[in-house]
Amino acid sequence: MENRFKNIFFCSTPCEIEEIAIKCGLKRKHNICAGGNAGNIAISLNEANDEDFQKYMERHYLICENESLIEAGGLGLWIGVKK
Repeated sequence: MENRFKNIFFCSTPCEIEEIAIKCGLKRKHNICAGGNAGNIAISLNEANDEDFQKYMERHYLICENESLIEAGGLGLWIGVKK
């Protein structure tokens, strides 16, 4: 039986992942730098009410979707949806 997950992990630039997504019929929702301080404030985030959590996420996307930070962070997270 073929190992379907043999090549599930790979390395790409933010531009390359955008091109791959288009070829796969996906639309970008977020392309963010996945490094950050969420681990340091996890308890606060887990206990936050919906409004405060939404404010945090808006700030997080504003900062972490900066393309220069995605490459500098060393780890990106591309989140997409089917078109």
